[in-house]
Amino acid sequence: MGDVVNLRRAKKQRSRDDKERVAAENRAKSGRSRAERNAERIEAGRLQAILDGARLVGPEAPAESKSSSQGAASDRGLPSTSSDA
Repeated sequence: MGDVVNLRRAKKQRSRDDKERVAAENRAKSGRSRAERNAERIEAGRLQAILDGARLVGPEAPAESKSSSQGAASDRGLPSTSSDA
């Protein structure tokens, strides 16, 4: 006759094997090695440097012209603290 098999253990082992098979397929499909991730990071940095080098305006926002010597206080309607009053 055949070997006696504990069905509970066989079912759990089959489930583990199926999960491992699916995990292996997912790793093969979408996993990347450390070298591939580093190469992509370096390439992204290189492309960003090229893009920054072609920038027509500096990284900061254009400075607003200050027409008065009172500065930001007059923009908000606050009284001036200078002695020019």
